Amino acid sequence: MFIQAYYISKKPYFNSSAKFLKDEVSTLGNEYRDRCDRESANIMIPKGYYGKYYILFRADYKSQIDEKDEKNNFTSIKYM
Repeated sequence: MFIQAYYISKKPYFNSSAKFLKDEVSTLGNEYRDRCDRESANIMIPKGYYGKYYILFRADYKSQIDEKDEKNNFTSIKYM
C-alpha cells in the first residue's frame, strides 16, 4: 500500500502553487511493483476554480515504495 495525492493547479506539472485536494491509500502495485495499473477516484473541486485548471495526481507521494524509477509517479488531466 502507499498514499497517493490529488492537487489542482493552473500548470500541468507540480509546483508550489498546486493546491492539495486530498490523499488516499492505494493498493495498486502491491503484488507487482513494476507494472502499470489503473485506478479511479472521486474528487471534490472547491468553489472558486473557474477557467483552465489541471488535476494533478502523484502516486506514492510519500515515497513509501522503493522503485526503479521514482520519476514516473505523476500525471495530470485538464479540468475546465
